[in-house]
Amino acid sequence: MTTQGKPEEPKFAVSMAHYWVRREAKKPLLGKPYILFGKMPQICGHLFEQSALLGRALSSARVPFLTVFCATEEPTEETATSFARRVLEDVSPYLELEDSIHALVLAMLKDRVHAEGDFWLLRRGPTKMPIEAAVTLAYEYQLMGAGFGMQLPHRFEALFNSTHERKNPEDWQTAFQLGIVDTAEQRDESLEVWERGALELLTEFCKESYPQLIQPLGLAG
Repeated sequence: MTTQGKPEEPKFAVSMAHYWVRREAKKPLLGKPYILFGKMPQICGHLFEQSALLGRALSSARVPFLTVFCATEEPTEETATSFARRVLEDVSPYLELEDSIHALVLAMLKDRVHAEGDFWLLRRGPTKMPIEAAVTLAYEYQLMGAGFGMQLPHRFEALFNSTHERKNPEDWQTAFQLGIVDTAEQRDESLEVWERGALELLTEFCKESYPQLIQPLGLAG
């Protein structure tokens, strides 16, 4: 199953990757726009989580979900299941080592850039990334999140709950200052509230680009 959207077939994951990267991009007077690598943990973490929420919520409608989300060729139940298993291979090695979505994404990013040491993000943070490279990275984390939510919904729920349980305020502030989380204060909201927000965003996208799939996705209500 191909997982990069054609221009004439907008895909949710591509659209979200472009939106979040360009939202944080720097636009110098001279030269091309870029984004600081230090912004990527926040972007990738948010998109990974949102995609996992969608994958979990729509695991019983995975064919229409992947049609909207990333597939340029009509998927079957078999190819949808194969997709979820394949992308999960990149996540599984970290699941027993990390107890939060933020830590999971950071660990995967650290290995991706072959970084070392506890302060690797502070050192790598000022590095400039081309916009398209950042979009590709954000897109890939959405694929991994969707596959994770589809394939291991209960494991994702446990990781989500661990991530969002009330933390020490000082620890949360440190994560915020590092750009790992995007709010200065932790939100005390349930998985159902976050899931509803993710589904509402997908519904609006479908109304514009895939109205025929709103019913199969169970989003009509």
